[in-house]
Amino acid sequence: VPPRRPTTAGFNCSDSCLTKATVQGETKMQAIPDTLTISFSVITQARLARTAVRDNADKASAVIDAIRPLLGPNDEVKTGRYNIAPRRPPCYANGTCPQDIIGYEVTNNLIVTSKNLTIAGAVIDAAVARGLNSVDRIEFSLEDQTPVQISALAEATSNALQKANAIAEAISGTVYKVTEVRESSSFFYSSISALSMSSRAEMSAPTPVLPGTVDVTARVDMTVIIV
Repeated sequence: VPPRRPTTAGFNCSDSCLTKATVQGETKMQAIPDTLTISFSVITQARLARTAVRDNADKASAVIDAIRPLLGPNDEVKTGRYNIAPRRPPCYANGTCPQDIIGYEVTNNLIVTSKNLTIAGAVIDAAVARGLNSVDRIEFSLEDQTPVQISALAEATSNALQKANAIAEAISGTVYKVTEVRESSSFFYSSISALSMSSRAEMSAPTPVLPGTVDVTARVDMTVIIV
């Protein structure tokens, strides 16, 4: 049995009555972050690998001991990456690069996660005082993105339906049904990258680090039939 055609005004609608329209609904929302993440590194260099490793371990332990009192019971500090790499002389002007090993560099990347958004500056200052020499990233984010994502998608869907109804009204029609919906959403966190530790070490005032907002963008592509 073939499917019944949609009807308008009491008469059967042929294919010529059917109009497809594709619309986009988009919304942008802001949310208050609830999680602080700081990624920083202790970097040491020495002629011998074992010396660089030992020096790095001493400095990293001192940094961890300095920041632990600032963290809450559910906060954490963990190793994100550990790397030992040979150091070689710089390349010559003609592009030739010497392969002689002149020393080693050890990088111990530490990641701090906290629910207290106000401690970022204090953590950095305490770590720098004990040997930290590279801050890679400071990020304010959401632990659970789902609620704000659902809210943004609902608003984007409503926006798309409003557009579809406006198009239908403009051509003296009615939205009969939605045939396809595709969604996408993105989060843009408030973040700071690559703070200069050389300039930070020369400053006596506390490091000011203020949380921003999490920007959420949701988009819905919707296809409807207008009769």
